[in-house]
Amino acid sequence: ISAMMYVQIDLPEVWRSNSRLLLLYGSIWFNLALVKALFLRAPEVVALTPNQIYFLAPLALAPLLVTLLLGARPGMFAVLAMSLFMSLVMMKDFSLLFITLITGFVAVYFARGARKRTDLLKAGLAIGVASLFCAVAFGLLGQHTYMSLAQQAAIGIFVGVSTALIISAVLPVFENLFGIITDISWIEMADLNHPLLQQMTLEAPGTYHHSLMVANLAEAGAKSIGLPGTKLRVFAYFHDIGKMIKPEYFAENIHPGNNPHENLSPSMSALIIIAHVKEGVDLALKFGLKKPIIDAIQQHHGDSLVYYFYHRAKQQEMDAREGSKILNAREDDVPGVNEDSFRYPGPRPQSEENGILALADS
Repeated sequence: ISAMMYVQIDLPEVWRSNSRLLLLYGSIWFNLALVKALFLRAPEVVALTPNQIYFLAPLALAPLLVTLLLGARPGMFAVLAMSLFMSLVMMKDFSLLFITLITGFVAVYFARGARKRTDLLKAGLAIGVASLFCAVAFGLLGQHTYMSLAQQAAIGIFVGVSTALIISAVLPVFENLFGIITDISWIEMADLNHPLLQQMTLEAPGTYHHSLMVANLAEAGAKSIGLPGTKLRVFAYFHDIGKMIKPEYFAENIHPGNNPHENLSPSMSALIIIAHVKEGVDLALKFGLKKPIIDAIQQHHGDSLVYYFYHRAKQQEMDAREGSKILNAREDDVPGVNEDSFRYPGPRPQSEENGILALADS
C-alpha cells in the first residue's frame, strides 16, 4: 500500500496509466520471483555459497528495464522497492539489501538518457564493476579467500553484462507491448536510409530537402524547451511523405515554367494539396510507422487554410461578380467560395511536439 501511495504522489504520469503501472510493478515482482527461484534452485545445480549466489542474481534487471522505458525517477523507485522487498524475501539479509541498492543505483545512473545499444553495454559493465566492489567489500569483511573473492567478482561482472544484453534484446518487445518508444528507438528511426526517405530523395527531392530543414528547426525548438529533439527530427523527416503521391503539385518540386496548377481550378488545386495529409497517413500505416509519427503527419497542418488557393478562388469570385455587373446579370448567380473546402481536416496539434513541428513547417 505504501508503495502504491508513493507512486500516486511522486509519479502521477505512471499512476494515471494502467499499462505503465503494470510495467512498473510487474517488472519488480518478476525480478523478485526470478531471484527467489535462483536462490532455491541454484544450489542444486552449481556448487556456490549463498554469498556467491547474491552476485549470480540479476538484481538490476527491473531498475534497468524501468529506467529505459519509464525514466530515471520510476527507475529509482524500482531500486528502492526491489531492495526492501528483496531483503524481506531473502531472510532480511542486510548484505543483499546493500548490493541491490548499489547495483540498482548504478543501473539507473548509466541507463538514464541511453541513446544507443552500446550505452546499454556500458551500463551492464558499470553494474558488473559495482558488483565487483561489493564482492570485495563483503569478502574482506567476511574474511573470504582471494579465490572466493575472484569468483564473486567474475560472476558479478558476467551477470551485469548479461543483464544489459538481455534487456537490449527484449526492449523492442516491451516497447510494442506497452506502447512506449525509448530514445534508442527514436535514434534508430532517425536513420535516413529508411525506404520511404530513400524513395522521397528520388521522387520528391524538393520535399526531402524541405523535410531536412524542418527537422533542424524542430529539433532546435524542442531542445530549447527541454523536449526530446530526436523525436521531433523523426516527425519532421516523415511529416510530408504524402507529397510523394503527386510531388509535381507542390511548390518545392515545381520546375520553373511547368506549374500544373495553372490548368486547374483553385478548389481542385487545394484538394490535391490537402490530400497529402491523408496520403501520408496511408503510407505511414503501410510501412508500419509508429503511432506518434502518424499523429504528427495528421496534425502538422491542423485545420489551417490553404491560403494561396483560397485567395485565388476569392479573387476569381470577385472578378465574376464584376463581370456580372457589366453584363447586367444577377450577382446571386455567381457561386460563392466555401472556406471549409480550403481547410485541412485537422485535428489541430494535440501535443507540444506536434505544435513545434507545425511552427517549423510553416
